[in-house]
Amino acid sequence: MQLDAGQALGALGGDAKGHVASNRKAKALHRTSDGLGWLQDLQMLRNLVRRMPAGEGKAEMLLQIDRQRNKANP
Repeated sequence: MQLDAGQALGALGGDAKGHVASNRKAKALHRTSDGLGWLQDLQMLRNLVRRMPAGEGKAEMLLQIDRQRNKANP
């Protein structure tokens, strides 16, 4: 779907049959999408952990999630 949208917007180039002209651009789009998905997953996990009752390991878990978010989004 991302490739179709990028093609329709002229962001990826291509021929009349819809083949992507630049595989590099398609791969970059895929990496960006994966990175955004990972950040979204971490945010959802963080939201769930925050709602958990206080307990052993909760603070460490939040810290680990935040570290992963910072690594993924420097």
